[in-house]
Amino acid sequence: IFRPLRVRLEQVLVSQHEPVTLYKLTNLLKFYESTIKQLLPNECQLVQVLDEVSNLSSKMFLNTLNANATRLIEKVDMPTPDLNLSDELRRTLALLKDILDTHSTSMIPFESKRIDFQQIVYSIIDPLLQMCALSAAKLGVVEMAVYMINCISAIRTTLAVFAFTDEKIEMLEGQIEANTDALIGEQASYILLRTDLLDAYRLIEKHQENQGALSYKPGMDMITLKAAMNKFDSYLSTPDMFTMPQIKYLASAVIREKIKKRSVELVCEAYATLYSAIIDQKNLYSNPYSIVPRTPEQIVKLLS
Repeated sequence: IFRPLRVRLEQVLVSQHEPVTLYKLTNLLKFYESTIKQLLPNECQLVQVLDEVSNLSSKMFLNTLNANATRLIEKVDMPTPDLNLSDELRRTLALLKDILDTHSTSMIPFESKRIDFQQIVYSIIDPLLQMCALSAAKLGVVEMAVYMINCISAIRTTLAVFAFTDEKIEMLEGQIEANTDALIGEQASYILLRTDLLDAYRLIEKHQENQGALSYKPGMDMITLKAAMNKFDSYLSTPDMFTMPQIKYLASAVIREKIKKRSVELVCEAYATLYSAIIDQKNLYSNPYSIVPRTPEQIVKLLS
């Protein structure tokens, strides 16, 4: 009786190629195995058959995931102009959700669930992240950060509602944070560049007292700085016009707002550095307050 049962179960498994169906069958077999083990000794042929077939089903399921992972890495498409998720990423996340839905409702023992989750994550999430990184490899710094935030955020959202995900979510949030910090720095630099203050700020940051007065340095004369401050006034009146165009492609409004807030703080800090240097008597500006008529505190208030 057990040999025909094994053959029939194996035939059912071999006929299946869809990962979600295979995973459902694996969980079903594991459930029957764990239940029957409570009633019969491990030496019983039925227990052994269920053990062998559930292991086979599990291997077939993981093989399909590994095959999918290989395909993801081998066929990497460039991101779309709007830096949104690729169709392949959307399909794989839908597959992941279906598998994790099955995982969360399965009746297999807790430890088996935990091990299953680790295997699923290793087989799907890690290749997905690798695919996204490869896809973004030829993008500029800003475009890459926006694209990676969109991709990683979508993966995080998919995982967030399931058990056993805390460690992976923490890792994903760390990657989102790193890319967000990169965009904050780029946005602050973009504002300073558009207002012609970036070179002056960098020069002041590197300047040593024994190098002489700043007013004698190229690009640090009163006329040049006043022209730059006029552009800075334009920024103060319409700050949204000085946002990097790529920022609008960020799917998360929360992250967009965070970048805006933190980049403004960096710009205010840069202005404070410029202000202190220009009003410093050692730098020999004849009428420094005509260059920087506003205090750093006033700038903070205007931009808050």
